[in-house]
Amino acid sequence: MRKEESSTRTADEARILKFLSEQEGSYPEPKLIEALFGIKMSDDELPTSEQDLARVQEIRNILNRLVASKRIYASVLEDPNTREEILNYSSKGFFATP
Repeated sequence: MRKEESSTRTADEARILKFLSEQEGSYPEPKLIEALFGIKMSDDELPTSEQDLARVQEIRNILNRLVASKRIYASVLEDPNTREEILNYSSKGFFATP
């Protein structure tokens, strides 16, 4: 891994941790990615370009590492409007249906 990639990844981790610590409850993955990284997520939760797809995968890898290290928590919650199950993240471990 190049030094540049490592520093970007560390900056992204810090950005995610700060954002989630400012949230009252859990935050859905598609909205988190759109709010922090400006990647528009379509209805089926896939990015709209190949470049965005690679970036979203990188972000998801960072989220997985943060969950594995217990710095954030993840849970699948059902959206009451669409009945769709969506991965949500929290820095506090508090999850409530949106």
